[in-house]
Amino acid sequence: MLSMREATRACRALALFQVMADNPETRKDLIKAKIPHYFYPFLKSCRDEKPLEYVRSTALGVLGALTKFDDPYGSHALHFFLESEVVPLCLKCMDVCDEMSRKVATLIVMKILMQERGMSYCCATPERFFSIVQVLRILCAPKEHKKPP
Repeated sequence: MLSMREATRACRALALFQVMADNPETRKDLIKAKIPHYFYPFLKSCRDEKPLEYVRSTALGVLGALTKFDDPYGSHALHFFLESEVVPLCLKCMDVCDEMSRKVATLIVMKILMQERGMSYCCATPERFFSIVQVLRILCAPKEHKKPP
């Protein structure tokens, strides 16, 4: 189990990566060095522990900062995302994780789908297409309201 102190330290380190991901000059180096691969383990566990939720949301924030596909190195970033586990991991976060992780993961998938290559990737196989549709259907389903006693 991750303590809140350890989570805070991890989030601070991830925040530095987010600053680098926001800068066009250093963004491409993060992608070239495949640094985002080191963030994936934080996305694989969707246990309901506050410290882990904070780290997961921050790691997703770094990935979100890398989704600036319209910059000169954007096509390389998109290619990296499509060739790695980003889409399945984001779908998992959208499906079973906390609300903040869900929102950031949804934003990442949305940005990927807005690219022609991203849409082609997501529709390339029936399994991919239906997994995305299934998660989106769950997210868009109206929440049941409890009636007061």
